[in-house]
Amino acid sequence: MLKEINGKITVTTICPMCGDVKFFNLPADGFKAWQGGELIQRALPDLDADDRERLISGTCPACWDRMFSLPDDEEDEEPFDDCDYEMGFDPYMGCFSDDC
Repeated sequence: MLKEINGKITVTTICPMCGDVKFFNLPADGFKAWQGGELIQRALPDLDADDRERLISGTCPACWDRMFSLPDDEEDEEPFDDCDYEMGFDPYMGCFSDDC
């Protein structure tokens, strides 16, 4: 159970990947609005994207980057090349335009 003190609620998050602990001292009305279904960016507009994600999933920014970043050798590669267009391949549909 969360305890409200002077209009604030303290929330503790623990990253499920590395165990890093972070405490948030949040406005109670914003926290309750988020828990009631409001979008977190509207309910708690002063939080940055990393803190919002930390509250939603518990994942710290370093672990988030490790999970969702491309390996260094793939970062500069395009997901498809120009010859795909010349051959009529639609990279978003995953098929040649005549076959879609």
